[in-house]
Amino acid sequence: MWGVVRDDGRGWRGRFSRLIGIGSVIEAELWAIHDGLNFACDTGFRCVIVESDSQDAIRLVSDGKNVSRGLSILPYIVALCARDWKVVFGFVRWEGNKAADILAKRGLMGDMEGELFITPPRELVSVLNEDSG
Repeated sequence: MWGVVRDDGRGWRGRFSRLIGIGSVIEAELWAIHDGLNFACDTGFRCVIVESDSQDAIRLVSDGKNVSRGLSILPYIVALCARDWKVVFGFVRWEGNKAADILAKRGLMGDMEGELFITPPRELVSVLNEDSG
């Protein structure tokens, strides 16, 4: 799983990835949300918009009451959201997210511990420039 973090001008702030092993699609989506929130918090963001192409993941984290659904990462996401910052969740179609599409085609995977990349991959630079202009 992987994700992209951008600032309010849609500029590149970083990319993260983690190999989560065998699991469900919803677990991968939730891990991406968790790691993205952690990165945003550690970077000092105080207002965050989390976009996912999984409506189920968005529903679970937006509700915040389903922490006992057998998804072990969900309580940690709820705790992250309860910190002193504003977190908004939104659904975005996978096809409409150019950065996600490029990263998926490139097949970027991390290790079990996770990785953080501060510099955008070369093929994303023009897409990021389009989005911020």
